[in-house]
Amino acid sequence: MTENFKPKCLLTDRVPACTATGHIVPCCWVDNPMGWKDPTIAKFYDKSMHLDNNDSINDIVNSDTWYEWFNMLRYHPEQAPNVCKKYCSLPVNEWITRKVERND
Repeated sequence: MTENFKPKCLLTDRVPACTATGHIVPCCWVDNPMGWKDPTIAKFYDKSMHLDNNDSINDIVNSDTWYEWFNMLRYHPEQAPNVCKKYCSLPVNEWITRKVERND
């Protein structure tokens, strides 16, 4: 599956998402039960990453957690969480539809 993996957070102008719990995550697709269980994504939900515990969003997105995330995607895409591989294995300009989303 990695050969088709095209991380939209790296290859497009896709912006991070703010979760209902007050965390900033790379995109809205990782903010779901499948993503929360992944140890790599769970780092974004650490108490230290919460908006209330930082002075700005820049403090969060410039953190080691975010640096490590993008390094993993760039240099070790095979380590990307399954939720990322699911949603970012379509062509970069193709959007997820409900039909694609439900097709596990």
